[in-house]
Amino acid sequence: MVQCGSFKGAEQAESVRAQLAFEGFDSKITTNNGWNRVVIGPVKGKENADSTINRLKMAGHTNCIRLATGG
Repeated sequence: MVQCGSFKGAEQAESVRAQLAFEGFDSKITTNNGWNRVVIGPVKGKENADSTINRLKMAGHTNCIRLATGG
């Protein structure tokens, strides 16, 4: 999985999710312990995750990180 943000506020997470969708990235919001995480995936393999992160960076999303399996 690739995480593109973690927010206390659901509105912030939804804003990032909507921006990613507009740019062609299929993301979702997961909520755990009061945090709303914007994630893409699951993405198979480190190379695919790194490729996704590179595409995100080219689109201006420089804070996205690869998560270990299971997030």
